[in-house]
Amino acid sequence: MVEVCYNTQAAVDDQHKLVVATHTINRNDRNALSAIALEAKENLKANKFTLLADKGYNNAREIEACQQNDLKTIVAQQELVNSNPKGTTKEYLVDKFKYNKKNDTYTCPEGQTLSTFGTWHIKKRDDKISYQYKKYRTPECKNCPVKYLCTGKAKGGREIERSQYAESVERNNKNYSQNQTLYRKRQK
Repeated sequence: MVEVCYNTQAAVDDQHKLVVATHTINRNDRNALSAIALEAKENLKANKFTLLADKGYNNAREIEACQQNDLKTIVAQQELVNSNPKGTTKEYLVDKFKYNKKNDTYTCPEGQTLSTFGTWHIKKRDDKISYQYKKYRTPECKNCPVKYLCTGKAKGGREIERSQYAESVERNNKNYSQNQTLYRKRQK
């Protein structure tokens, strides 16, 4: 019997175009970034470096693990999709809401403030803790003249979830948007 279910990862040094780390794993790319990056860091005896990866590696937990180990991540962003076909329009996707770190609030495109009670909720997948997040809401949704563009909920209003990894994801997204020329190297 032959079992074919493994995934091979390779990290390549950009300057010399040499493989500096390899992994054979029984997981997908989304769960492989930090292990291969940290192995490359160790093999190169580097204190820090910039890590380029395609969107198949975009996983908040993995991105944060890399950043916590002094790796600058430039991982392609996943495309935001409309998860609510009965309500949310492109202009009201979550990336259009601005986060205020000092007040721990979001501001919607209409200028209303969404706040949190500060409670961490747990998102589970397959009976395992996947990540923690906070919920942000505003009572102003009830009277909003464009509510139908923002949410399909007949009662209540829009709710934003912010994960424990949000800062790392935002840092990565900023790196990605500011380094398009560098990222194109990854695509060659």
